[in-house]
Amino acid sequence: MEKRKILLVDDNATVLRSIKELLQANYEVTVAKSGAKALELMRKDKPDLILLDYEMPEMNGRDVFMSMRTDMDLFSIPVIFLTGVNDREHIAQALALRPAGYLLKPVSTMKLNQTIESVIREYYEMNGVGPE
Repeated sequence: MEKRKILLVDDNATVLRSIKELLQANYEVTVAKSGAKALELMRKDKPDLILLDYEMPEMNGRDVFMSMRTDMDLFSIPVIFLTGVNDREHIAQALALRPAGYLLKPVSTMKLNQTIESVIREYYEMNGVGPE
């Protein structure tokens, strides 16, 4: 059985390393340290899901998300936002974009896995494609 592909995008190398370690047993994980690099990688090898840091310098998660939504090849990839900022206004802005999910960092291993599995299951069932 082929592993689902996850693109993990965060400007913090420690976060990238720790989340990749948590996920690599069950998923094929690619990492990007910037929004621009993430868009480049997803165009080369389309992931099944994107874990996207909402707060990054230069091109933040919102900018990446909006770029994806205007690109027909990337439009349908489910995105789960990750953020360390948990004020109401910030969360409302992120949720208004209608991502597939939203997680506060640091996220527990159990919550991360549950959210990823749920989003992948819902997305592929909704589109009539079951996980391999």
